[in-house]
Amino acid sequence: MMGAHRTPPFFLMNFLPAVATPPVIVLASCLLFTPLDTHSQTIADGVDNPTGTTFTTSSADRDTDEDYPEGKWTFDTATTYDGIDSIRSTLVDKKFSLLEAEVEGPALLSFRWKCSLEQYFDTFGLTSAGHSFAITGEKDWEHRSIELDCGTQKVTWYVDRNTTSATGPRSAWIDDIVVTPIPAKPELQEALDNHDLDFHSINWVNHSNPTSIDGDHAESGDIADGESASLLFEVEGPAVVEFSWALYGEYDAYSQFNLHVDNQSTLSLQGESPLSNQLVRVGPGTHCFTFSYYQDFPAYSEEPYTGTKAAALDNLRVTPISNNPVLAAAIEREGGVYSNDWEFAVGDSIAGNTAVKASAAETNTTRHMYVDLPDEAGLLTFHYKTETDPNSGYLFIYIDDEEYIRQTGQHDWQKAEFNLPERADRMLEALFFRYTDVDANSPQTSVLIDNVQFVPGATNYRPDLWLRAKRGTGYRGSNVYSTGSRQKVTRKTNDRKPYGIYPVRLQNDSPNYSDTITLRGTRSNRHFKTYFLLKSGNKYYNYSSALFSGRVQVTSMQPAEIQSFELQIARKRRSSRKARTVKLTARSKTDSSKIDVVKARLKVKRNRR
Repeated sequence: MMGAHRTPPFFLMNFLPAVATPPVIVLASCLLFTPLDTHSQTIADGVDNPTGTTFTTSSADRDTDEDYPEGKWTFDTATTYDGIDSIRSTLVDKKFSLLEAEVEGPALLSFRWKCSLEQYFDTFGLTSAGHSFAITGEKDWEHRSIELDCGTQKVTWYVDRNTTSATGPRSAWIDDIVVTPIPAKPELQEALDNHDLDFHSINWVNHSNPTSIDGDHAESGDIADGESASLLFEVEGPAVVEFSWALYGEYDAYSQFNLHVDNQSTLSLQGESPLSNQLVRVGPGTHCFTFSYYQDFPAYSEEPYTGTKAAALDNLRVTPISNNPVLAAAIEREGGVYSNDWEFAVGDSIAGNTAVKASAAETNTTRHMYVDLPDEAGLLTFHYKTETDPNSGYLFIYIDDEEYIRQTGQHDWQKAEFNLPERADRMLEALFFRYTDVDANSPQTSVLIDNVQFVPGATNYRPDLWLRAKRGTGYRGSNVYSTGSRQKVTRKTNDRKPYGIYPVRLQNDSPNYSDTITLRGTRSNRHFKTYFLLKSGNKYYNYSSALFSGRVQVTSMQPAEIQSFELQIARKRRSSRKARTVKLTARSKTDSSKIDVVKARLKVKRNRR
């Protein structure tokens, strides 16, 4: 994300062919015009980019997002790096432009850029997964490069004009975009003791070292201060990836050795760090591992550092996590359950007599399980139980890498329900981590999961109406989500008091999600009048007309939140009708199929004289 920048839809750029001025030849006092061949001059032409990289451009107002065509990136010959052509975006105040490219990685992307902008107020920048930098003010042509991960990567150049005074149009330029695939280097297989994977790098080399496993390791290579060197490879999951790594240098606050998995920061070393072992787990699918060494040593040091400045990687091993049909059957799944350390459990369960269990007899132990889930939107439910010492063992549940549950201590079976949007390659990850002992002899060292169900299209939004006949009586309808005798109350009265007051409660019964709930009720008729009142402080507010038209909305109700109302039914004067039933309906605005209905009935008996 680019902070406060709003990104409008991208539009594919269409360019009119530039018409060249024909040469003028004087012959026998006549002017002969000989047209030259013309061609469409595109963004790719302007940045000298080879085929295979696609570009889109857009420009808009910063405040309104209205399209601003004049700011889109266009072919330019007036200001160039190579003396031939470039591309330019020219903007007035409060406008921004975007140039987006899709590049197949792993690859090195290099380019030249230049800008004439207002210092500090205007920004010319680049963003991509794992990369973000910008320039401002008056900058002449400058060379920049980034290394891109495996697969299709999106790179965005942006110009943002945010000056405080009208200074007229200002411009930015790009030229000489070069995409160079990062090659696979077979010598790194020997260095990393792994001949099953292809390791891609420009700088990394096989380095002999007597202290390394097998006498060699992969090392970051010869780079200058302020530069970086990456090593990339792909792993098919689910799998456990183990390796040894080290960082050689003197200054803790400068050089870094980082691991990103699928463009997400995972591990990091800083300063002098001897060879140490690490372990990373990944779920099903293809995952890109990027080890990146950034070298930056300060120039102001009194005694310049002359030792080794490098990152090292060694002994990389990938262990697949098996697809376990026995575990799948234990939690009522047809398949797609992966684990090497969860167990089939008998006896303690919710659905039937089987569940899955993770135990940890030793401290600093982690147990992983992955469960495939459908890609479509729907309702996920499962049960879980923890038998751990408080604050020493934890059950974590992640869905698509987002934490949904964290629990420690001793808790009996609980039900979890989550509404999931549509998403490709969805995965549930269950992790049990025991990191310390409260009591060395404690048996509380396990967690269980059972009955993992997914219902496509379903949700757990639940409006819940309660109703009672008068103050002092019990409510009906709590946790009942359909019409019936349990959601109907009757108040009996007589001719002297031909009216009834019915306290009403509305609760959001969704266990996890806030909701907006709409209320609608039966209208008054020629014999009975209906009122719907909301009490606030000592005052009542009449929402009857809004209720009849379905415009009453209780907004942003949190899970288990309750709102109270009052329904009144009164027989009109001169009417002799004996009964009236009013229906009140609550409907989830998030899921319109979820409703709850209660009915209030007034029976008026004739007084005996």
